[in-house]
Amino acid sequence: MPTASTQSTAAGKLPRHKVVRILFTTVAAIALGVFENLANPFGLDTDTDRLSANIFNTITSPLYGRRSSVKLEGEHHESRLGQSNIIVLLIDNDYLDHIKKKWPLEPRRYRLILQKLVDAGASAIFVDIFFVKNPPEREQRIANLYRQSGCLARASACSTVSDDWMCDSDEKQNPPCPEPVPNAGTAIIFASTLQEPIPEAGGKTPAESALAQMRSEENFYNLRETALDEMVYDTGAWATYKAWCRRDAKCDSSSLDEFPQESMFLHWGYAPNHMMTDTSDFGASECVPQASTLIGRMGQSVNIFRWNMIRGFHDSRIAPCPYSSQVNLRLFDDLSAGELRQLFEDKIVLLGASLDYYPDYQLSPVHGYVPGVFWHAMAIDNLIEFSDRFVKEAPESVRKYLEAAGLTAIFLLQALLTWTILRREVREKPGKMAILRLDLLHGLLIICVISTSVLWMVGFERWSPENWIGFAMLMFLIDVKPITAVPRFCWRIFPTARISRRPFRFASNVVLAIICISLMLLAAYCIFILPHTLLLAREPDDMTIIYTFIIAYLAIILICAWKIAMGRLI
Repeated sequence: MPTASTQSTAAGKLPRHKVVRILFTTVAAIALGVFENLANPFGLDTDTDRLSANIFNTITSPLYGRRSSVKLEGEHHESRLGQSNIIVLLIDNDYLDHIKKKWPLEPRRYRLILQKLVDAGASAIFVDIFFVKNPPEREQRIANLYRQSGCLARASACSTVSDDWMCDSDEKQNPPCPEPVPNAGTAIIFASTLQEPIPEAGGKTPAESALAQMRSEENFYNLRETALDEMVYDTGAWATYKAWCRRDAKCDSSSLDEFPQESMFLHWGYAPNHMMTDTSDFGASECVPQASTLIGRMGQSVNIFRWNMIRGFHDSRIAPCPYSSQVNLRLFDDLSAGELRQLFEDKIVLLGASLDYYPDYQLSPVHGYVPGVFWHAMAIDNLIEFSDRFVKEAPESVRKYLEAAGLTAIFLLQALLTWTILRREVREKPGKMAILRLDLLHGLLIICVISTSVLWMVGFERWSPENWIGFAMLMFLIDVKPITAVPRFCWRIFPTARISRRPFRFASNVVLAIICISLMLLAAYCIFILPHTLLLAREPDDMTIIYTFIIAYLAIILICAWKIAMGRLI
């Protein structure tokens, strides 16, 4: 006597146990996804958020930045926009050995460095160093440094300065500084801490200061921060960018007052510019060079994607040299006034330290741990590249509730697709190849839906890439067949199991597996990652890229949906 299951199958309906399984897995997937998103068990959501951002950063890093150039000794070197406006000076152990001094350095040496940078016409200087104040004699020397740096900044903004005006002399003996021209000359900004947001020594404070210490999450940089005195202060990158923007004719300083104050998602660049790698004096000739063409940059991106799928996305060999231009202080001391002006005129300069016994490091997903000054430099670089269109942290309501709603919608869509495919299998009884094609279309449709959502959030809304890895881990919990469709398709096309000799069969299966994996990775790169890399390269218009890919995604979604629901199978 036929069972209820066979009767329903004969009638063209799904067996009850398959319907129950779809319902159960859908409810389980939604419950797990929403619970992970809202409750963050064992920090799982936070960890996958971080990993998602790191993978996004590493893969897109070679395409970060608009094309620009740097002129040195009459020759133009290819660069990116932010790179061509930022230079880092680093105090390291090699420099201390060279000058035969110990850390901490005397404030007078900073005064000499600042004087040379002001004379060279630097636009803004951020001193990313905290000064130890005791004993009292040193505190007084730090106070003199603050006074002298303010005097240097005012002098650089004056069209004429009297010959007897000396910043080194005592304020009582020195004639008053001429009235400076607003937003002209060199801005000198000193780093401060949350505990001491306005540094002070001997009753003297610097003319300008900004927080180098902040409570930022990994991959984010705060533009403003609340210090321990409950007051809100500018951070180092934001204060330095504002000072540079007001002095640079190409920067729209009128937008500064309306700038968004959310946390900035920090994009990292890939390799130093060609001035660094092509000029032996800078000591970067062994660094990974920047690709000159868009195709070359995309090739570097694909290489990172391919290599780190195996190695993981914390491999320091992604790019062993920092992205920002760096001048060795030994070289800086030996350069003439003319050479200094070539390098530093109208530039942002960051002075920091990288010492064995006084570590100050930040984690870059592209370069590993780097001196903290490069973290500030990369944040300024993002502001130069994107201005007020920088990528922001998504609002709390979006990260919690909209993400949970989107998760639920995707799972329901996938359950509907699974139910439709199984129902067609029962009704039309297609061959294995036809079912395989449906699974391929199923996977492609879901990937395009997710790609459309992510591109809309990152491209239009300018929200940081959220937890798409955790999302992908749960995405095929309802049905794993779309994941296995590509390798099954390869095996159907190349039936290597028919090879009689076992060693040859094994070898051919290994080769086929490598081909399948490569095809899957390439398809994933083209569908999901390519639009974001092109957006960062910013060579075509941003909106053109976004509209083109979203239209393509929607067209693929409609074609796949029609094929799954009504397309011919046999």
